[in-house]
Amino acid sequence: MADGDASVRSLLSVIVRRLPANPTLAADGRQALELLVARPFDAVVMDLLLPEVEGSVLLEFLANERPELLRRVVIVTTSPDQLWRRIRHAASIAAVIRKPFALEELRDSLLACCNGSAHV
Repeated sequence: MADGDASVRSLLSVIVRRLPANPTLAADGRQALELLVARPFDAVVMDLLLPEVEGSVLLEFLANERPELLRRVVIVTTSPDQLWRRIRHAASIAAVIRKPFALEELRDSLLACCNGSAHV
């Protein structure tokens, strides 16, 4: 789970733990990329607007190195509509959720792409 805002990361973590799932948190895109290289994940929750390394770079890495994981990416973002629409179409990701979001929307998106249990 990658988001540059600590309060959003905390909220996302609470939601994911209720699934139940085991979240791994990244404060920026560089940390998220290092984690994606080092470990397997059942799903990825991320913002497109990340410090250090942008979300589009993470999506490019996934497309090249772990394409099976793209279908289990949930983007939670305030990015401009044209950006996330273009990325969603190109990458075939699971969902794009606009901030502010309903807790149920994130939960339902994760459950749909992870079949009820996940390391996110």
